[in-house]
Amino acid sequence: MRLLKKWSLYSCLLGLTFCKSVPFAPNQYEGNMLRFGKGGGMTGSVTEFIISDKNVLYRGEGMLDRSFNKVKSLPAGMFDQIVTNYKLLGLDELDINQPGDLYYFIEAHQDGKIRRLVWGDNRYSPPKNLELFYKILAQQTKE
Repeated sequence: MRLLKKWSLYSCLLGLTFCKSVPFAPNQYEGNMLRFGKGGGMTGSVTEFIISDKNVLYRGEGMLDRSFNKVKSLPAGMFDQIVTNYKLLGLDELDINQPGDLYYFIEAHQDGKIRRLVWGDNRYSPPKNLELFYKILAQQTKE
């Protein structure tokens, strides 16, 4: 009996070593989310963050096929507050597509609709509320 208990414990521990966290697949996610980040430059690489409606922050980096890994869980209600601020600042009404060599973006996925805002062109000055909102989002990515 004692040998059986030890064997069970070892097999459970061995099984746990083979477990890996499953990367987040934004193209398969059916809930609401907010994507934001920056990219371009010499490499063309993009650093992108996603906040899901489950209050989880994910990060992906690369050119085209980015895999997203969980960074951290956010406080309950954080996603709803971010969406509320997004709407109060009127960002859901903006239509901005002014990328530059280096660019920033915010992409809201709400109820099956997608709104993408892109800026970075040196000749374009984005609205202050957009820049402020982006800075607030970027603060969430810090540990």
